[in-house]
Amino acid sequence: MNRTPLVAALLLCGAGVAAVDLDALLAMLRSPSAAQRREAAQQLGESGDPRAIDALLEGVRDGDPELRRQTAMALGNFREPRVAAALASILADPDSRVQWAAVEALERIGEPARAAVLAAAAAPDATARRGAAQALGRMGQRSALAPLLQRLGDTDPEVRRAAAEALGAFPEPAATDGLALALADSDPAVRGQSAQTLARLHDSRAIEPLATALRDSEPGLREVVSQALLSFGAGAIPALLRALQDDDAGLRSAAADILAQLGRPALDALLGALAGSAPEQRGNLIDALGAMGNQAQPILLETLASPNAAQRAAAAQASGRLKIEGTLDRLIGATIDDDPGVRAAAVTALGELGDRRAVVGLVARLADPEPAVRTAAGKALLGFDADALPALLDALHNTDWRLRLAAATLLRQSGDDRAAQALAAKRRDLATLVNGYRPLLNRAGTDDSRLIDVLAVAGTRAMAAEFIQSRREPLVQAANLWLDDHKPAVTTGN
Repeated sequence: MNRTPLVAALLLCGAGVAAVDLDALLAMLRSPSAAQRREAAQQLGESGDPRAIDALLEGVRDGDPELRRQTAMALGNFREPRVAAALASILADPDSRVQWAAVEALERIGEPARAAVLAAAAAPDATARRGAAQALGRMGQRSALAPLLQRLGDTDPEVRRAAAEALGAFPEPAATDGLALALADSDPAVRGQSAQTLARLHDSRAIEPLATALRDSEPGLREVVSQALLSFGAGAIPALLRALQDDDAGLRSAAADILAQLGRPALDALLGALAGSAPEQRGNLIDALGAMGNQAQPILLETLASPNAAQRAAAAQASGRLKIEGTLDRLIGATIDDDPGVRAAAVTALGELGDRRAVVGLVARLADPEPAVRTAAGKALLGFDADALPALLDALHNTDWRLRLAAATLLRQSGDDRAAQALAAKRRDLATLVNGYRPLLNRAGTDDSRLIDVLAVAGTRAMAAEFIQSRREPLVQAANLWLDDHKPAVTTGN
């Protein structure tokens, strides 16, 4: 620092502050030169001589804000209650630099300043209360916890924000509880500071209230809360998974984004949650997987080969919903899984992927013993439109009557001219049976397969009922399948 000529003369070479002429410095503190007053204040503080206190106390009322700041810093070297009281009084100084100098000085004084700072925390002036809260946080004395919690309810938002920040020095359950409540403060800055301080305290009890705070209407604040939750790492995952089931779309989206940033632990947890939930309840969980982008593909591929059927089904459902690249072959393989839930999920997923290479495998599932799989395969194939037509036309001539029956139904539903022509040709081939099937229903040695073809191309509800009355097992099965596929549309009256 550049010394004024007078101060330089007062210092003996190599002797430092101890050799300063105290009287000369005290005289300098009354100099008309602001620069000399400032330097005198600094040197008096460094001297540590208690005889300088009275003069320095006068300096806190000087008209020059830089001198007041310098004086406040100097007074921090004197651990006396009267000094602390003077510093507490300038916590309300109109100059923020002076306020902060007072806070730092009170921190250095420590315990002797406690009473003065606690008194300032309840002062009528909001600026003084804010400064006192800052000082209490920096002093870190446990006796400051209760007053700081009280300031969280202050009428001034700046005081509340300062108290929320100061509580970061107190890793106590009471501090966590108070800050958790402050997440609902009316002022966004207070809410944001509370979230940041909870992250700093790192008390796991803060995770749930932080997750709830993701519903905040302020986008910037949601980002602050997100960062706070990220600081808890995998510990935040259970609360975030619960948030995914909330009715608030913004909360769900924010939770999904955080899970995406948590990487593999969150992926494992999401798949576990998917496997443990019903298919119709998985939508939000799958959306969260989607937020993970390319991260999801390797683990979905891995999970499609899991020994756990529920996990395989969940992975299949997610792969289709998210249209995950590279899962086609695994999904085609999953259509012949031992578990019907996996087969149904894989068939639905293949329909969502829309890759024509899946058509042949989907047609084969039209003969699946599980009704849900057959229904899913039919819906999936209808989505392929003309791409599915060749395979369905081939299925009309398959040796498995179940496949022929389902193919005929889908061809009729497709509305395609080529499908209609194929069905008409099949009906012409069966014209004799179409017109004379009744006597054959109870005649031994009749080819049931041919009768089922009649139902496939010319069936009516009355015909299906007659098949059931025949009590011939293949005909009964076929009639029930046909009725399942031809349920009347539900209409609603006024």
